[in-house]
Amino acid sequence: MRKTPATKGRLDLFILICGAIVTTIGALVLLGWAGGWRLLTAVRPDYIPMAPNSALVKPYTLHTMQAMLKTVVIDQEGE
Repeated sequence: MRKTPATKGRLDLFILICGAIVTTIGALVLLGWAGGWRLLTAVRPDYIPMAPNSALVKPYTLHTMQAMLKTVVIDQEGE
């Protein structure tokens, strides 16, 4: 299956939206930890809160996955 420019554009937009969501969640968790707001660190009060280091690592992990995905798409376009 060949990737068209429109498909690649939609994929890039999807990756950008996912990255923005993950980065926003990570920023909110860090804000919750800094401000002492348990509501922002856990999904529900009885759940274990997200660790601050996880909030920092997730956006970087997503950017790495984005780079790997773009490499795979570019490799498939060359075939």
